[in-house]
Amino acid sequence: MIFQTNLDMTDTTCIIGIQKARKDLENKLYKKISYGIVGFSDEYIEVMKKDYNIEVENIGCVVDGSEDCYNSIMDSAIIVKFGRDLFLIAQKKADSIAIKNSKLPSLQTLQRVDEEPKFIGGEQQLMNFLTQNTNYPKSAIQNKIQGQVFVQFTIDNLGNVNEVSILKGLSSDLDKESLRVIKLMPKWEPAKLNGKNVSYTMRIPLRFKLDNK
Repeated sequence: MIFQTNLDMTDTTCIIGIQKARKDLENKLYKKISYGIVGFSDEYIEVMKKDYNIEVENIGCVVDGSEDCYNSIMDSAIIVKFGRDLFLIAQKKADSIAIKNSKLPSLQTLQRVDEEPKFIGGEQQLMNFLTQNTNYPKSAIQNKIQGQVFVQFTIDNLGNVNEVSILKGLSSDLDKESLRVIKLMPKWEPAKLNGKNVSYTMRIPLRFKLDNK
């Protein structure tokens, strides 16, 4: 987990977020706020609630600037209580549930490694990257298309993203945007087997959700 270090904790808006987080913690409420086009999936929200009793709220693109400061305080508290690996474990379980529910065929190459690939900075940084770099196509907005696009790609032994393809799409424009943003990803830490870097094929769902829908 990489926390944002460029936050001005003395800013008035930031202080509001900090105060909200501290009040929720005093009431024993653990919560994460997601904003932007690519929010947390329904599967992730369910896992966080069911397994850890952590609320997850997707607020779309209507933000007031306090959300990052809220999440910074809340993430620190969540890690202290549940451990640093919580977010990674929850995301993997959520992705597994989403792929299972999509009825996609099994992928044997997901096995036989000692360490899976890691996005530099962890799962939260990956979510931040997708949120900041994904654009909702106008045609999909006009036609009110939303849902999940399942993308498959390979992280080679150098950490490069290759062989990107759509496993289950929504529309041509949403599929094209999903391919674009996945191909845009920087290098990962490659998978390891017997101490050596190896290629590894991955699948992730990209979630597109319209505001007020």
